[in-house]
Amino acid sequence: MADTGYFDSVSANLKTGVGAQVKGISEGVKANSEAGVSPSVNAL
Repeated sequence: MADTGYFDSVSANLKTGVGAQVKGISEGVKANSEAGVSPSVNAL
C-alpha cells in the first residue's frame, strides 16, 4: 500500500490544479460564447 501522505498531497495538488482548470475552462467558454462558438465545441 502506498503512503497515505502521498495521496493527501496528490489530492491537494489535484484540487488546486482542477480549480485552476475549471476557472480557465469557464473563462474560455465565456470568450467563445461572446465569439459565437458553441460551448460544446470548447469542451472537447
